[in-house]
Formats: sequence, structure tokens, C-alpha cells
Amino acid sequence: MTNFFTSETELLEHFFSKSVDAIYIQDVKSSEIYYVNEKFCEMFSLKQKEVLNKGIQNEILEEGKNIANGMNDQESKSVDLEIEQNHSTLFIRLNVTIFKNKYIIGVIKDITEFLSIHQTLESTEERLESILQLINIGIAFIDISGNIFMVNRSFAEILGYSSTVNLISTPFSDHIRSETKSEIESYISCPNQSKNLVFEVEIQCSDQKFKDVLISLGYLNSIDGTRWGSIIILSDISEQIEFEKFRNRFIEITSHELRTPLAIIKGSNELINMYHSFDNELIQELLNTIMRNVDRLQKLIDSVQDIGKIERGIFEMNKEQVHFSKFKKELIHDLRSWKYSNRVVHNFTQDPSKEFAGFLLFIDSDRINQAIFNILENACKYSTSGVNLEINLDMNGLSIIVEDFGEGISKEIAKSDIKPFSSEITSIDAGGLGLGLFIVRYIVDQHQGNLIFHSKESEGTKIEILIPNDL
Repeated sequence: MTNFFTSETELLEHFFSKSVDAIYIQDVKSSEIYYVNEKFCEMFSLKQKEVLNKGIQNEILEEGKNIANGMNDQESKSVDLEIEQNHSTLFIRLNVTIFKNKYIIGVIKDITEFLSIHQTLESTEERLESILQLINIGIAFIDISGNIFMVNRSFAEILGYSSTVNLISTPFSDHIRSETKSEIESYISCPNQSKNLVFEVEIQCSDQKFKDVLISLGYLNSIDGTRWGSIIILSDISEQIEFEKFRNRFIEITSHELRTPLAIIKGSNELINMYHSFDNELIQELLNTIMRNVDRLQKLIDSVQDIGKIERGIFEMNKEQVHFSKFKKELIHDLRSWKYSNRVVHNFTQDPSKEFAGFLLFIDSDRINQAIFNILENACKYSTSGVNLEINLDMNGLSIIVEDFGEGISKEIAKSDIKPFSSEITSIDAGGLGLGLFIVRYIVDQHQGNLIFHSKESEGTKIEILIPNDL
């Protein structure tokens, strides 16, 4: 044996014989094997006497020599390899170090199990990601720094993003606008936090708008109890809060709207019973008051029923071909018998070209009339003088314009979404509930039309309905 480690053989055995890694020492030039440990022999089904002081044919050793070629003293390199051994596949990591520019010290680590665990973890993460995407509530995982590292599609959609990619590595607290922001940040970053928390907060979406959400915060710990992150469950409660406001306003306003006409009816009836000797003219006036308020109650009930039908999707819309001349004639007839007829100045215009002589509209004429009278009644109650009604027909379709000369409305209200019982719309709906304009909006939408407000405060309001020509 060459003068290699003659005094260190026992030392090598002491350090390497029981190593979990296969270790060999080889001559760079001759490829002679100077040392192998028990793990090496076990891995390649060899005996030490078959290996020592010999150059054997082994693909691992050959790969080690290839790696060592051109390396400097004490330089190390590693490579991962796949080999067939005893009818099975092994994945190994070969680390080669040059010693005194003469010897190759090779360390072979079996990483088959490691790779299997790694692949299992990757597969588990992929499955978790897939499961997260199927859940319709927002879920995100946050690291100890407060940054999002995993998030599902529902979470992104609540925040107004079309993709989860936009949220990865971003601080979750950037989306929170409330007095609880600091408390949430403290919870996420605190390593000793152990309790779960629930907050009702406002978050800022990608479009800069704000949304009410319910946030549930939980902690994530490793096996040794070390805190490494948090889980956030996000629920959009905007509609729920809106419904609560809707319900409360419905109870408040409807009770008021019902109480007022009932009080008038009751008072008028008591007067008739107490003073039945009144002349006929006074009794007739009281009876007319009763009928007006009965009509008012009936209109309120009809509107509430219509809203219910709209919400349930059973509000009937029977469109059919109607001659413009017939539509105009029926509307004029209804206007003449209407209670505010003396306050409405109407004007009907039609394109003079011959093809409009028998022009057909594809509409539900009863519903369009309902929309017109809802707007007219509102205008008559608010206008300080008369109300103008213009109906125009041309190649683009039907245009209906109602103009009053009342107090007008602000730009904010004119642009606001029309919803029943909303505080903005009840301020311009003479019925006090916002029901009439909501029904008008729905009727117009079902005709693929537009409802447009033109208004100047203290000057009046012009509401325009545009119904396109579908024929």
C-alpha cells in the first residue's frame, strides 16, 4: 500500500466507518481506491478487500473523477445523480473534494427518501392550493412579516383582483382602513399570540372603493410551537350590511307612510260620524280626502308588491309590437283622467319621414306607462309650477322626457345607484320610499334602455327615458 494514511487508517475507520453516507478516497491519477467505509460497501454490494488498492469499474466513481478533473486543492463540487441499484432506482448526491491535489474524497448521500418527502410536500402544497381555489370564502396565509404567501381566488375577488398573483408578497394590512388596523398588524407580527380574533372592518379594493368584510385571524405554529404565520379568512358582508340598512329603513319609513294616511282616514271618518249634520259639500270633501288616502295606501301596497316581484324575478314584462299612434292615443287618454292632468303639458313628436307613418315599437306599453306616471307623479308633487312631458320618436328609438321646475337635485344624488329605501333616492321620490324610481329603473333596464337625470339645484329636474329601436 502506498504511504497514504498508514498511521491514520484507524483514525479514518473511527470517523467514517459508521457514517450514514458512503465515503471513498481515490487516487486522482491511478484511480486506485485507498479507503471505503461500510456504507459504501453496503450501497454497492461490495467487500472492502474487493475494492481496496484496486481500480474498479463504477459509474459513481467515474462521475467523481469527471467532476474532479480541473479542480484545485480543497475545492469541492456536488452533483445529483439517478442510478439503478439492486433492481431499484436510487437518487444520490455526490460531493467531491480534492485533497493535496492528489486524492479524491467522495461522499455519497442517498437522497431518495428526501426527494420523496420533498415531492410529497410539493404535491400536498399543490393539493392544498387546489382545495383553496374551490372554497368560496376568502382564505390567505400570511408570514410573520404580514406578507401574503398563499391565497385563493375568492380572497382576491373580494379585494377586487382578477388574479391571485397580484397579492403574493404584499402586506395584507395595506388593504385595511379602520381603527383595528394596528391591532391586526400587532396580531400578525406577535410571536406569542395564541387566541383567534374576529374583526368587522372596511377594506380597500383594487378600484380604491371600500367594502365591509368580516376577518377571522388564526395563528400558524410549527411542531416546536414557534409562531411562523397566520391564516386569514375573509367574508364579504357588504350585502348583509346593506340588507340590514334596507330592513331597518323599510320598517321605519313604511310604518310612517302607512300611519299618515290611516290617521287622515280615521280623522275624516270621525268628523263625519260626529257632525253628520254637515252640509253635503263638506261631507263630500271629507269623503274625497278618504279616497285620496286610500288610493295612496293602495299605490304603496302595489309598489311594495312590485318590488317583491322584481326581487323574486317574477315581475311580468310582456313585450309586443305596438303602433306608436296607438301608444300615444292610450297615453293621452290616461293623462286626461289622471288626478294631476291639469298640471301636465305634453308634446308628442314623430319623425316626419314616411316609414314612420305606421311605426311599430317592441315594448310592454302598460309597464312603460307605469314608468311615465311614476315619474310624472313625482314631478307634479315637487314642481312649483307645471310639468312638461315630451315623447319623441325617431330612427334611434323612443325618448320620454319629464321636466319639473322644483328644487332640483344634487349631482351626487343624480349619479347614485337607484335602490328602494335608499336615503339618497327617498329624498327625490315623492312617495318617500324610493320605490317608484326603482321600479322605473327596472322597467327601463328590461327594455335595454337608459334612465338619465339632468338637474340643477333650485331650478328643476329633467328625467329622460331612452328606449332603443329593436325592430
